[in-house]
Amino acid sequence: MEDEIIETVLKEILDEIKIIHEQNVERKKYEEDFKNKVQSIEKKLLSLETKSPGINLLQMQLESNAKKIESIINEQPKNIIHKKRILLFPEYGAREYYKLVFGRLIFWMMMFLLAFYLFSLGKQFIDDWKEIRQKEITAMIRINQRVHQKRMAMQIHPNQ
Repeated sequence: MEDEIIETVLKEILDEIKIIHEQNVERKKYEEDFKNKVQSIEKKLLSLETKSPGINLLQMQLESNAKKIESIINEQPKNIIHKKRILLFPEYGAREYYKLVFGRLIFWMMMFLLAFYLFSLGKQFIDDWKEIRQKEITAMIRINQRVHQKRMAMQIHPNQ
């Protein structure tokens, strides 16, 4: 029984080895065909390169003429025009411009109004404080005058 199992397993392994061998032979044929195709493409490429010296000459002439034209253009004097202008309405990027300007404009207007309000509030406080202080001083002077008058009256009429 064991011999039969071993024999079947060995036959299966042998079959698999044959299949792998056939695949290797096919792969080698494919590689040889591929190498032949690559070599034929290389030969065609070399034949094209040997036929194209006229094209290379033409290309070199075109490049030299292009460089000459470029140098002629660069040598010509250029007119420089200075334009000075104030743009209230920008030509490009209007959305970002207005966002920046009005965002900052509103912020600084509010800061200016806040500073102006605080300044006027401080001025009013100082003026009121001066007025109150002046009233206190005049009240103290009146009280001092009355006290002085009473003392003087008491010195004049000590019996009363």
